[in-house]
Amino acid sequence: MRQWLSRAAPFIARAPLLLAAPVGAVLAFAIYFVSRSRGYFPDEGSFCTVAQGLLHGRLPYRDLFNEKPPLQYFWTAAVMAISQPALAGARLASTLALAVVLSFILRGPAKQIGQPAQLAVWAILAPLVAMDMFAFNNTAESSLAVLFGLSALLLRKAALGEAPAGKSAAALGFLSGLAIGFRQSAIVPALLLMFPPNKNFSKTAYCGGLAAGLLCWLAPLFMLGIGRDFFHSTVSFHLNNSSAMSYLRGPAIVDMAAGLLWILCLGWVARVRANSRGLPWLLLWLVALGCSAFFRMDAFRLWPSTAAALVLIAHEVPARNAPSRLAPVATALTALLLLINFHPGKSGAQLQLSSAIARATRPEDRVWVGPFNPLAYCLAERQPASRYYFILPWTAKTEVRQRIIADIAGTQPRLIVLNERDEFDISQTLPELFAIVSQRYHPIRTYGDTVFYERNGL
Repeated sequence: MRQWLSRAAPFIARAPLLLAAPVGAVLAFAIYFVSRSRGYFPDEGSFCTVAQGLLHGRLPYRDLFNEKPPLQYFWTAAVMAISQPALAGARLASTLALAVVLSFILRGPAKQIGQPAQLAVWAILAPLVAMDMFAFNNTAESSLAVLFGLSALLLRKAALGEAPAGKSAAALGFLSGLAIGFRQSAIVPALLLMFPPNKNFSKTAYCGGLAAGLLCWLAPLFMLGIGRDFFHSTVSFHLNNSSAMSYLRGPAIVDMAAGLLWILCLGWVARVRANSRGLPWLLLWLVALGCSAFFRMDAFRLWPSTAAALVLIAHEVPARNAPSRLAPVATALTALLLLINFHPGKSGAQLQLSSAIARATRPEDRVWVGPFNPLAYCLAERQPASRYYFILPWTAKTEVRQRIIADIAGTQPRLIVLNERDEFDISQTLPELFAIVSQRYHPIRTYGDTVFYERNGL
């Protein structure tokens, strides 16, 4: 083994991704299989539902409303089109992204192949942190981690160094423009990158790249004729919404645990780059990557920032003193303990509910599931009966309620499924629906607090 390493070391040092990429892929797919039927999350149900709509010729915003930018919908649909048009295919999209992120992280230790223990520790640490941050869920954050991880590689010299940065600045701008297509919150780190510590950083090149990245996804939206719908859904929807503040939420215990891990990684960055110029700016950039978590404190929102921090740490030359050697081991143990305590459970109830919806309908039937269970559409592989396939306190505007009622009256879905004891009380968010249900539907079965209403006359 040592003889092989000594022969391979020079070659791997020149092309570390040749080792890092296959290891990262193996680890990502191991997480994919371990997480099957576990940790289902409503947001990934939304991405899957909209992606299924795309595969049926429907378009986001115009036909299926959501408040997020479009790139994750199209990326998810692309992977589902060549794999499986269900949640397994959607999660494959996040798995491919995770494989790339892990490759970026392991690229640093792979350069130090003469010390294989470094690679072994990182191959344990990175997947544990990814699991704690729910990187296996198919959300926009799974893709943002790729863009921010690559940005972390580029900015080490471009934004933090002294050398002129032209092409690297343009590349950083392009990645920032793409990132905004996944989350509006990516605007914050994009603006921060205009003012890096490197005085030789070309702001002109950066802004040019940023414009190119934005045009890559904005232009097709307008060509598809949904530019105005996109603007209304993602930018102006909440401008006159008195209930918008109900979106804000503090952290649950599992989210606080992941937040602790994120803080540990930021502290580790500060430790390994203590003597580097621009450290305060770098930490501010990492915080900006996770800024969406400051408003709705979900653990998965910190994954892109954590991934970028791990990329930066992994590419530092490891110090030989004892505290520096203990840092990765301590972080891995912390991540392991958190994972043992908060390991995502099986989603058996969700699978049973979606199976019941599938049995009660035909593939071409439309259904409406409320108040908020997009996973049901995704898992049952049934299309929503309304553009607004869910209703929440912060989306329950008059126009939304009216459109849902009009859509249901027009499409006459075979099945309406209501959780009447959900935390998002449908009697408060959409009381008008009960009049239609009482006149045109009848209950056929109950699953816990969820009631199935079938259209009369079938």
